[in-house]
Amino acid sequence: MSPKSSLQASDERILQFVDHIKEVMSRITKPAFQEAADLTGLVTGFETRERIDPATFHRMGNLLHEKKSPTMGEISQSLSVPVSTATRMANWWVDNGYAQRLPDPDDRRVVRLSLTEKGELLLSSIEDNLIRNVQRLLSCLTPEEQIILITLSGKVAASLEYPER
Repeated sequence: MSPKSSLQASDERILQFVDHIKEVMSRITKPAFQEAADLTGLVTGFETRERIDPATFHRMGNLLHEKKSPTMGEISQSLSVPVSTATRMANWWVDNGYAQRLPDPDDRRVVRLSLTEKGELLLSSIEDNLIRNVQRLLSCLTPEEQIILITLSGKVAASLEYPER
């Protein structure tokens, strides 16, 4: 096999991988968010959320849950989005009662964001739906294939590095 044909075969595998990842992500994230919204009745102003992809929206919810009132700068850096996008997302969370803005006790110029009880319920509902979607996704594989997929996915995830902002 010549270097050129090898490169083309590699390119084809990469394109197939990208197509598979896009399909899997769209089947895992958007349905989980929509199902959570439908099941709980917690989501209002859903059309506003369309500007923000479900995966980033979910990551922000997890960030608010894990970090316990991060600043807008911390949110922006953790999600690898501009501060303006983080602010727009924060506005949606606050405007719909899922989060609240809190003053920083040490610096009055800094604003922190924290999940409300309603936000915790929404995040829990989204997590439950994500788990069901992944279970459905993995059900076509044998237990051995599931272990292989999870191992390989872990290797790929570990190899990703996000540049510091």
